[in-house]
This record gives sequence, structure tokens and C-alpha cells, in this order.
Amino acid sequence: MKKMKPIIKKMDGITNYYCPKCKRIIVSTWNLRQSGTKDNYCRECGQGLDWSGITLEVYWVD
Repeated sequence: MKKMKPIIKKMDGITNYYCPKCKRIIVSTWNLRQSGTKDNYCRECGQGLDWSGITLEVYWVD
């Protein structure tokens, strides 16, 4: 299965990163805090994720 870039949606100071296949939230940032992890695969459907070029701007990691 080819790795795909997460879908990034920003709204009201929150950035959500979604699986491109099943649309599950993989990582969310709010108030510069991160919830979730930059896994290589979606935990829900197994889709490979390509995080190259994607930087999460946070100061604290869950």
C-alpha cells in the first residue's frame, strides 16, 4: 500500500491531521499542544502515512 500524506484542516486555531483513507483524526493541535502521534500507519485502517515535509508547530507533546 502506497503511503499518503495526511489531510490537514485548520479551523479556529486548531489543526487536525486526518487519515486520507478513513478520515480518522490522527493528530490534533490546539493552543500549541499536540494530541495523538505521528504514526507511520493509521491505527484504524492501516493506511501508510507520509509525514515528509509536515512539521507540527507545538511546544508540548502528548
